[in-house]
Amino acid sequence: SAAGYPCEMLESAASSGVDITILGYGDPWHGLTQKLDALLVYARDYAAPDSTLLFTDGADALFQGNLSTIVDSYERIGAPLVFSAECVCGYMRHPTVHKKLTCFRQPMFTRSPQPMDRRYRYINSGGFIGNAGYIREVLASVTRLESYCEYNDQALMRVEYTNRYPNITLDLNTSIWQVMYPCFQGDTHVEEDDGVFRNLYTHNVPPIVHFAGTKALIESYAAKLFYRRRYRAPAELERIVNTPFRYMAGPGLKVQGTVTIADMCPEYL
Repeated sequence: SAAGYPCEMLESAASSGVDITILGYGDPWHGLTQKLDALLVYARDYAAPDSTLLFTDGADALFQGNLSTIVDSYERIGAPLVFSAECVCGYMRHPTVHKKLTCFRQPMFTRSPQPMDRRYRYINSGGFIGNAGYIREVLASVTRLESYCEYNDQALMRVEYTNRYPNITLDLNTSIWQVMYPCFQGDTHVEEDDGVFRNLYTHNVPPIVHFAGTKALIESYAAKLFYRRRYRAPAELERIVNTPFRYMAGPGLKVQGTVTIADMCPEYL
């Protein structure tokens, strides 16, 4: 993405009819728990307690499905809060916490409620969907743990997941998310199927594909998605790059406005 902005994700959202609110747009980056702080403010101050909130990381994710598909899958899972799932504990090697690995070796950070034979059995905090009131409760609890293992949202969310399972559960069958972090060298998880990516193991087409920090892969994958084939007509391209997205930033998320792909990434398309 140009200058780190989520241009590919916003392009895919506009093409899939997904209305995105960008939290923290233009704010300086202070670390991985910063997004938890913003999410807590949004869930507490701006969302109705009985509403449903969907969160996804920005610059390393793509949409290939619409909101109704996502909500239908969430309701079938039937838990108040559902996280995306991956096959490895990738956060243990995150460069910003390399001095705190002893913390992550503790059982509360490494266990999983899911059986060993499940391919996608570990939490990935880059995507979740759930009841806004319950999300607010969970995030309030998580922020009280920040001094224990600071700078890593995934480890913090793992604590809540293991303590609150099954009220918090995972998208075990990739019905909402595909996390592309490989299980082993050469593992790709998916194959292209007429302009979408289908999981080779679950055979589902996950509406959100999350590259889990591997942004270098996004452009090559995005080029194969259905909307790149469809909207190269000038009028459609104009609509996509000028679709307005709401943003909320600053203390209390009180700096608000709209922004387009054309604003953020004028040379992107």
